[in-house]
Amino acid sequence: MIRFLAGLLAYAVTPLSTTTRVYLERALMSYDIRLPRPCLQELADEAVRSEKLVAELSNGSWRGQLTTGLDVTASWVAHALGRLSMEDPPAQHVLNILRRHGVIRSNPDAPSGKLLLKRAIARHGVDSWKFTEPVLAAIGAVVERRADAGEPGLSREEIADMLAAIMVAQLTGARNVLADAAPPTIVAHVRGMLVTAGLVLPIPAAPPVRPGPG
Repeated sequence: MIRFLAGLLAYAVTPLSTTTRVYLERALMSYDIRLPRPCLQELADEAVRSEKLVAELSNGSWRGQLTTGLDVTASWVAHALGRLSMEDPPAQHVLNILRRHGVIRSNPDAPSGKLLLKRAIARHGVDSWKFTEPVLAAIGAVVERRADAGEPGLSREEIADMLAAIMVAQLTGARNVLADAAPPTIVAHVRGMLVTAGLVLPIPAAPPVRPGPG
């Protein structure tokens, strides 16, 4: 695998970001770990940045150490997910990336975003089973990411309540105060996920405006 990647880095037209992501993905598969592509890409990009910095300080070659850096990143991820036991904790930047993509939670003892979302949906008078499990998991991950990012002035429960209000409003067509007050970008994001899951219909495009008689 190392020779394969080295050959690609030396000669190939494939972008470096792609080859490093693929290498990291294969390294993680040896621990039976599969991560979302955006998470993989951020981890790989961070490994490249780290190796470049080390090479700059030591006047060495970052490309020569890149596969080692990616292998170390894979072992840190495996350690963070309980697939590998290491004496030292994973690097903080790896934990931050995993949290940002909802792979791990900041507080493992806290209720998951999915559970908080189900409770909030019930408070809005709708059974959570009306939403598919993949949708609840995906939007629950959004709850955790926004909470970990420090959503201004909102607790994890309040974030879940806001997203649940949007989901219920989109599903039922009934307006509610929380959904109406939510930022339009968040409403559009949640609606897009519901449309993709086939739970709500897409908004039809407006008909073209025809010029009137001259």
